[in-house]
Amino acid sequence: MLYTLRGMLLNLRKSNKRKFFYRGSKSVVSSEYRDVDTLEVAMKKVELERLNSAWPRLYYETTATPVKAFSPRSILEIGVAYGWHADSLLNADKDVYYLGIDPYLDAYDSQDSFPRSVQELIGGLNCQESLDRLYEVVNLKLQKSSRARLFRMKSDDFFAKNEEKFELVFVDGNHKSSNCLSDIRNSWNLLEPGGILCGDDFNWPSVANAVDQFSKEVQSNYFLLENMESKHKMFVFFK
Repeated sequence: MLYTLRGMLLNLRKSNKRKFFYRGSKSVVSSEYRDVDTLEVAMKKVELERLNSAWPRLYYETTATPVKAFSPRSILEIGVAYGWHADSLLNADKDVYYLGIDPYLDAYDSQDSFPRSVQELIGGLNCQESLDRLYEVVNLKLQKSSRARLFRMKSDDFFAKNEEKFELVFVDGNHKSSNCLSDIRNSWNLLEPGGILCGDDFNWPSVANAVDQFSKEVQSNYFLLENMESKHKMFVFFK
C-alpha cells in the first residue's frame, strides 16, 4: 500500500591533492589543475550556484523534517554532489552526526547530467577533472565541521567495509533501477531499528520501480512526501 502525505512525520512523534582521488578514475589532473579555477574561486562558484539552483527548493526542507522531528543521532547520505544537502541536514539538528558517500566519478550514472553541469560551472579539460576539484571543495567544507565526514568511494565499496549503524539514511546515488535497489537494500541492513530510510527522485521511473520492488521484498509500506508546488516526491520507509 502506498501513502501520500505531507508533514506526517511531525505527527508521528514529537592537502596532498592526489591522496583523495578516486582510484581507477580517468582523471588527467595535474598539480596545477590546468584549466580548473583555484580552489577558492571554485568554492565561491559552488556557493553562488546554490542561490540559483532549484535543488534546495525541491526537497531540502522536506528532508529536514524527519531530522527535526526525530532528532537522529547519525545520518548517512548516498550521493553528496555539491554538499548543499549535507549542510541542510547538519543545520536541521546541531547534534546530528553526518557521513556522506560519493565517488565523484564521471559516467558513474549514465542517466545523470551532473558531471557535465559541474564542468560547466567549475571548468576543466573534462568532466572527471571538474569532479576531482568539486570533491576537494566539498571535502574541505565538511572538514570544518566536527560532525561530518566525506568518503570518496562507490556505495557498494562502502557497504562492503562499513560496520557503523545509522538512524537515518538518505539515498540519492546512482539512479539506475538495479543500483538504486542495491543501495536501498544495503542501507536497510545498516539502519537502526526504528530508523528512517528515505530517498530522492521518486518521480524517476527507475527509482520508483526500485522502491516498489524493495517494498514487496521486505513487506513494508512506504510513504511519499511531496513538494506541493513542484510535485517533487521523496520516498520514506520506517524500520
